[in-house]
Amino acid sequence: EAAETGMMGYSSFDQKTSGIHQRQRSRAFVVVDRASGKRVVYVNADLAMIFQSVRQGVMAQLKERYGSLYGEDNVLLSATHTHSGPGGYSHNVAYNLSVLGF
Repeated sequence: EAAETGMMGYSSFDQKTSGIHQRQRSRAFVVVDRASGKRVVYVNADLAMIFQSVRQGVMAQLKERYGSLYGEDNVLLSATHTHSGPGGYSHNVAYNLSVLGF
């Protein structure tokens, strides 16, 4: 939902979104060394932080779709650190309290 969603990092129950001003995005770049075939994927997402919960989910989906092509050694996930994004996506309860859940 675009409205009435708790935002990440404000730690206030009444700090909620009111709609969409600008869409959030994620961008992925894959770089492959043609000589060795080695590759790396870099993803930047419009989120406050990349928690372990996000990394675990991404890694599981990559494994399901691509097998062993991507792993812990060649996947880099980063965030723009926006506090206007959604909250409640951490396994750490302290980050989820103000949005009332995971």
